[in-house]
Amino acid sequence: MIFLDWVPSPHGAILPKQLFGLAGGLIAALPLGIVDATLPHLLGSWTPVVEIIGFFVIASISIGRLAGVTGDGSWVRIVTAQLLFCVNPFVFDRLYAGQIGILLGYALLPFGVRALLEARGQRWPRWLGVGLWWVVLLSCAPHFAWIFALPVAVVAVMNVRRPSVVLGVAVSVLVALLATVYVLVAGGVGGVGVKVGPRNLEAFRTTADPHLGLMVNVAGLYGFWRLGPTLAKQVITGWPILLLVLVLVIAYGYVLQWRRARGSWKNRQVVLILLVMGLGGLILAMGSQGPFGSLFTWMYLHVPYFNIMREPEKFSMLLAVSYAVGFGWGVEALYRNADGKVARAMTIAIAAVVVLAYEPILFFGLGTQVKTSQYPRSWYSANQLMGTGEGRVLAFPWHQYLSYPFTQNRVVANLSPGFFSRPVISGDNVQLPNIPTSATSRESRFIQYAIDHGAQTRYFGSLIAPLGVKYVVLEKTVDWRLYGWLRTQRDLTELMNSRSIVVFRNDAYQGAAYLSATAVTVPNWGALLALSQRNLLHNVIVCVHHATPGPVQVSTAIISDVESAPHLSDRKLTVLSPTAYRIPKHASEWISLDNSYEPGWRLGSRRGFESAEGTVGFQPVAGAQGVTFGKAGLVEGAEFFSLAVVLVAAVGAMAERHLKI
Repeated sequence: MIFLDWVPSPHGAILPKQLFGLAGGLIAALPLGIVDATLPHLLGSWTPVVEIIGFFVIASISIGRLAGVTGDGSWVRIVTAQLLFCVNPFVFDRLYAGQIGILLGYALLPFGVRALLEARGQRWPRWLGVGLWWVVLLSCAPHFAWIFALPVAVVAVMNVRRPSVVLGVAVSVLVALLATVYVLVAGGVGGVGVKVGPRNLEAFRTTADPHLGLMVNVAGLYGFWRLGPTLAKQVITGWPILLLVLVLVIAYGYVLQWRRARGSWKNRQVVLILLVMGLGGLILAMGSQGPFGSLFTWMYLHVPYFNIMREPEKFSMLLAVSYAVGFGWGVEALYRNADGKVARAMTIAIAAVVVLAYEPILFFGLGTQVKTSQYPRSWYSANQLMGTGEGRVLAFPWHQYLSYPFTQNRVVANLSPGFFSRPVISGDNVQLPNIPTSATSRESRFIQYAIDHGAQTRYFGSLIAPLGVKYVVLEKTVDWRLYGWLRTQRDLTELMNSRSIVVFRNDAYQGAAYLSATAVTVPNWGALLALSQRNLLHNVIVCVHHATPGPVQVSTAIISDVESAPHLSDRKLTVLSPTAYRIPKHASEWISLDNSYEPGWRLGSRRGFESAEGTVGFQPVAGAQGVTFGKAGLVEGAEFFSLAVVLVAAVGAMAERHLKI
């Protein structure tokens, strides 16, 4: 099964470049990312099924544990809380979108909340467990830095006069920060990232119901920004009535539990914390449109890292947790007040019917909207033809999201990076209104420029050779016919042409890293294109004053310099690792790497520069024997440090619990 953002990767790399500090160091969900990349290699096509089943199992166990936090609950409370927590519009939306990291964090969130509630009144070592759960949530998605921060803040404010709780909260925050320091380090190391600004806040804002407005929509656990699937409320007449019934039962549950906890401020505080957490999630899920919209916008623009919450509707998972526990309390109270076995059975049945009627299309392939997909045989043939080894694949059409015939024309994330065995360069242009792309890399912008001017050149292969592109694949979907100019390129050889995919070999490919006798600087990409039209790029490293379009012309002086340069096709660099290269002895030529430019690349003591195409280049240094990414050790050291913090905190938490230190 292939979902919107969840594409199983049968041939994808298990260890991403981010692990080494490359690709911007955006590795906030690195632990889960490695697991998610490994499972398809072990389970194959069963991976989505196993992960979906795992989500429901974990979610059921965790919310059951939270619902029984007061220690006086029955199976009725547990089961009904599990039902609402697992079957609701939030789960449907995220499952359809394939946001497995968010779903797994959602499933684990109640464990963290329970640990938080149990830590009150305990000694500070017990708060190590809260910090550990925070780390676990962060390993699922970076958004939990702020999502879990809300219940932590609620507990801190309610117990501000208790030094032990304030100290414990500080300990949990410190553990979370230290255990994720590699994210901060890697984020400062890399030079390639994602551009997030006010337009993102507008594009990803929570949607309102066309008839009932924003607040009711969010209260109903709706509001996901991306349109596409048929939602339960679109096929259910009177869904607000069902929502009203659920809310009344939830409110009844909170009132009864508050009364039941009379005489125990600890248990009453549990009720209050969960209630405030849910209301806070409701307000924050509305983002810049809510009653505190101006504050949310200010935080988005000025508070470090808060802009990861550009899609505020994720906060509504806190409301879902609050709903589930309250619903369990309410149904349990109704069950106990029912007279006779038949009445009690009817209470359980009606509660289940209301929940299932409120979200009836979560099952059976999300209402038959998601079906099993099979990659065409020609894709496997293409992958076998290209094989493995050095050299990347450039995948067209150049879109981050595509519809494919074999996905029943559903729009999904570009499938190329996860399918082909070689590293793949694919589109990162999200193509939302006012946000054509969120990428900041010159490499992506250059490829888009080259595509826009593909019909003006006959040597496209030489344009993309510095990127380490050995093969070009054209998948026959959406606007693939616009890439017909690929067949007119004199340095691309067509190796395969099937009903679903075309494979070209780049005859201008020189290797993942190579030497050049000459480097020239041109005004802009227009001059670079002019050099390619003369077939003069196979023997030179090019820089630009301005990485922008310009007149397709180049001076005769530069042409003369390029034409007189000797060819060095036999002078190669050896790739030792993603962050290290060995150069030939006595080499004194210019160096080009296929890695996207990022600060930290060095040849001896000399820093690398950014080429016209967005890759890494070096000026010659006599006697230098290797190229390294100097900040890789910093990132990897931070990762080991973070792991050590987690291990120490885990040992401390277990010692406090089992040895009663």
